[in-house]
Amino acid sequence: MALDQDTRSMMLETADRLLADKCPPEIVNAAEQGNWPAALWNALEEAGLTAIAVPEEAGGVGGSLVDLAAVQRLLGYYAVPLPAAETALARHLAGLAGLEVPAGPLGLAVSQTPLRLSADGKRLSGSVASVPWAQSATAIVAVGENEKGARLVVLPAGGATGINNSAGEPRGRLALQDAVVTAAQELALSAAEAWRLAALMRVQQMAGAGQRILDICIQYARDRKQFGKPIGSFQAVQQLLSELAGHVASVNAAAESAAGAADGGQGGFAIAAAKARASEAAGKISASGHQVLGAMGFTYEHNLHHFTRRLWCWRDDYGSDTTWAGELGRLVCAAGPEALWPGLTAGRLG
Repeated sequence: MALDQDTRSMMLETADRLLADKCPPEIVNAAEQGNWPAALWNALEEAGLTAIAVPEEAGGVGGSLVDLAAVQRLLGYYAVPLPAAETALARHLAGLAGLEVPAGPLGLAVSQTPLRLSADGKRLSGSVASVPWAQSATAIVAVGENEKGARLVVLPAGGATGINNSAGEPRGRLALQDAVVTAAQELALSAAEAWRLAALMRVQQMAGAGQRILDICIQYARDRKQFGKPIGSFQAVQQLLSELAGHVASVNAAAESAAGAADGGQGGFAIAAAKARASEAAGKISASGHQVLGAMGFTYEHNLHHFTRRLWCWRDDYGSDTTWAGELGRLVCAAGPEALWPGLTAGRLG
């Protein structure tokens, strides 16, 4: 159930103020050096931002996927160096399955290739090449499938090995061979649908990061003067800003459309289109941002890199633009020629 408009607006305003206060660039830099921002994590937990789409009776906020997506965009806007988005989605899936998960930060192990669950549902095999924040998680939530369907399972932390990506975020490889799960429950979603929701999560964060890059560039173009005038008054910079704004607007529109479609149970086509668009636009948004700021944008002291580096990494998380373009093609072909135009105009082909 979605939050009413007043409650949602109040929640987002509170989250915006909290992140502006608790997640300055110094915190992001320190986290990349291995310093866990405990105060920020505690603040997110206390505000309920890691349990947005969890039912109230299960201790959550009781929001919908649309509410969750709006918070995830804010997490991207502030480059929050924590698995807050992953934990929120893992807890949402746990709420759907009626599965109790451990407190604290959670890793989310989903991929295009489902993990194999034993017939009795107690052991899991397979691998996930990249599990975000696996090294920092108290437990890992995964989706396994057998002939009886999908189950949401909890795995103990410590089984993943890996390094930080170029944005300074931990990424772990999970390789399982008859691993014993600590808890499991039937899940109405398939592993493929869970993977789509993970891609949707990353799209929201990318939309937020893209918006922040645009805001940084607009402010810089107003403040930076050359030849006695703001650089924003020069046609070349205006052209860069307009192209940047166009890419950001398209990603934002795709992200919001996908969240609404997913919340209505028709997210396949919209999520595929949104992830393909966001991943394809990530490089262009980053390039335009660095062109506007010039040499200043390449310094470690300026926070532009917090967002451009994340876009470069996030574009490949849970499927690249090529992966999702292929999924779009599959959905179009499966629907048949008569469904193409009605499906495109309705935004629903899968």
